Amino acid sequence: MKNLKQFIKANFIYLATFCCIFIAIEMMRVPTSYSTIVRILTQSPSQYPIDEVLVQLLVVIGDSLVLSLPALFVNKKIWPLYVWILLISAGCNMQVLYFREYQDFMPITHFLLFNNVNGILLKSAAATVQARDIIFYLPLAVFIVSTKILKRKKAIGKPSLNKNTLIPVSFIFLIAACAISNINVSKYDKRGDRSLLYNFIAPNNNTYFITNNGVVTYFFYSAISSLPSWGISEEEKTEINDFINGRKDYHDNTYAVNGKKNLIMIVVESFNSWHLNRTVCGMEIMPNLNRMLKEKGTVSALKVLPQVKDGRSSDGQFICNTGLLPLKMGSVAVSYSGNEFPSIAKALKRHGYGTYNMMCDDAKCWSQGKLSDALGYDKLYDCYTYGSGELLADSVMLGNALKELKQYRQPFLMQLVTISTHLPGYAPQNPTRLSDYDGNQSIVYTLEDFHLLDKALGNFIKGLKDSGIYDNSVVTIVSDHDEVGLNEFEKREERIPSDRYCTFIALNTTQTLSYDKVIGQVDIYPTILDIMGCNDYYWKGLGHSIFRKPQPDCATHCVGMEAGNPQSPLLDYYRRAWDISTLIIRGNYFKDNN
Repeated sequence: MKNLKQFIKANFIYLATFCCIFIAIEMMRVPTSYSTIVRILTQSPSQYPIDEVLVQLLVVIGDSLVLSLPALFVNKKIWPLYVWILLISAGCNMQVLYFREYQDFMPITHFLLFNNVNGILLKSAAATVQARDIIFYLPLAVFIVSTKILKRKKAIGKPSLNKNTLIPVSFIFLIAACAISNINVSKYDKRGDRSLLYNFIAPNNNTYFITNNGVVTYFFYSAISSLPSWGISEEEKTEINDFINGRKDYHDNTYAVNGKKNLIMIVVESFNSWHLNRTVCGMEIMPNLNRMLKEKGTVSALKVLPQVKDGRSSDGQFICNTGLLPLKMGSVAVSYSGNEFPSIAKALKRHGYGTYNMMCDDAKCWSQGKLSDALGYDKLYDCYTYGSGELLADSVMLGNALKELKQYRQPFLMQLVTISTHLPGYAPQNPTRLSDYDGNQSIVYTLEDFHLLDKALGNFIKGLKDSGIYDNSVVTIVSDHDEVGLNEFEKREERIPSDRYCTFIALNTTQTLSYDKVIGQVDIYPTILDIMGCNDYYWKGLGHSIFRKPQPDCATHCVGMEAGNPQSPLLDYYRRAWDISTLIIRGNYFKDNN
């Protein structure tokens, strides 16, 4: 016992650092249901095999050992160590805030994207903060007070731990823990064709990776995976070509509108399909769009599986504009906006279209300005175009757009990117009966925000008709991604893929179609090409037009989420398309192939 007290006294700083970091990592894992301590105390072995939980505990210990190593180099000045622990605690807390919003952990590289932090993102993050988050910082506070008292009493002895031994041991422990974890996971793997390294090199999602491989390993994996890759091997190029050439090719414009009609693409923030055709408290959420859905010439698909990844809204724009899937790790707009990409804008420019892009947000956010250039838009309007940089309300942006459209030479393409329906929402200035809904604040605000959006869209369409632009235009309305699931509205805890369905609507086409099968966001691009008569363009996308055979009837996401027909002959194709798209993006495939 005496020796133990002497050991603790001599190595107090290192041991306290270890405890602070251990608690931060464990707290980060609580919302994901992967907290090993919580499982051991409350759930194991009734719900989880105890060996699985203990293996994951080893990974957490390995992370804490490695991240505590800076404590070995502290001499008289301890404050740099305080900063280090604070950074780790804050980083873990930020991951929890991100998880509460997106149900996944944030790539490490996102911490460096300061240009993405705007008012609405800060408000959204603040809305997810909970009182319990203080636990991330309490251990550090106790540590600071303890070291001050103990130093004053000269109760901290000379460190007895050997740096030369502890440093390699810490890393070896972490590597061994990761190896054991992946061996353990492979026992429960229902697919027998996966190698032992599969869980390390091809995680389904960031949370899954951290659970089995730890924070330190994830840091390096995320950073390396997000690094730009310039070039592509001949083998990879052959793989891409074989995949693309295996698709059915076509050049007819059977389903196209007559003449060179304008295309107005409205990308709606966080638009789930369940808002449509729904009455709450005796009031329709979106009466204008509900009416438009029933009009002749309307094409709609309301079972669109969202396929965005780390780039969120920018990913949504990227998918719909290019027919490519986003990166499995990182953001296309941030890391690869300098690449050559095919797009709807470039397809229409071949037919003499002017191309314009307008958004409520700052173009710097998520590198949307750079992405706009990469997608071939000639001119970009953002919140700085019409003011001091404050976010524009959707109604204001649509009003500005109507003024600009009246001045354009036709035909033109205009993309309009909204933002007012972004969480956490706003308290309505003039509440409707929708506010009588018996739900949490977030749901009520969402109902009111989409009602206001619907009003703004109705006024915009009316303005197009009054100006004579509508008759010579196709208007598409697409979701950038999902947000508030149907399960939240229906007060169900479990979220299934159908709760996340998004929207595709095309107005004033030559077709009238209510497509009832499941599609992915990647299927929107070829469908728009069909509508606009641009099938002379060399790139038809990785998806399938809803007008063509084989018709899409399923969709996949790289995190393992799938929806639609489980027996679809297209299912394997869509699964593989994620890997092909990643090769295309990282290899800048279209630089020499267009």
